[in-house]
Amino acid sequence: MIKNYESIFNDKWYYQTGICLVCRKPLSMGSPQLAHIICKSKANIKKYGIDIIDHSLNLALVCSLECNSKFLINKEEREKRHIERIISELNSDIS
Repeated sequence: MIKNYESIFNDKWYYQTGICLVCRKPLSMGSPQLAHIICKSKANIKKYGIDIIDHSLNLALVCSLECNSKFLINKEEREKRHIERIISELNSDIS
């Protein structure tokens, strides 16, 4: 389970103004999902750690499983840049 799920959900709802980041349709409060940009797999948790995989920068609200699957990063170069951004954010939180 994602730490601070409710807080992240509410922040994403506000930031995305209630719109799916993939298809741009309005989200209804009962249906949105928090999608991982880099998927939450055992391999990725082992590779990057749960704090990165469940970091708010790796999550976004989407309206359906279809949009969730379209949201995943599947290019190694983009994944590397995204991880670097999250690590930078985590390091700035510590300072």
